[in-house]
Amino acid sequence: MARIHGQIESLKNIKNTLKDAGIDRFSSIRELSSFLNNFDKEQEELLNKTREEILEETRLLETQLDEYNLLLGTIESG
Repeated sequence: MARIHGQIESLKNIKNTLKDAGIDRFSSIRELSSFLNNFDKEQEELLNKTREEILEETRLLETQLDEYNLLLGTIESG
C-alpha cells in the first residue's frame, strides 16, 4: 500500500482556486465536503440571522422615528 505525504495535487489546485477567490476557510477535503453537505443549513442560518438583524434595526429605527415625531410635536406646539 502506498503512503502519500504532503498534499495531493488536486487538493493544491482546489485550495489555490479558492484562495484566488478570497476563500481560505478550508484546509482539507473533509472540511470542504462537510461544508458542501451542510451548505443548505448554513445558508438558512445565515438568512435567518440576517433577517433578525434587519428586523431589530427596523424596530430601532421605528422607535427613533416615534421619538423624533414626539419631539417635533412638542416643538410645534411650543
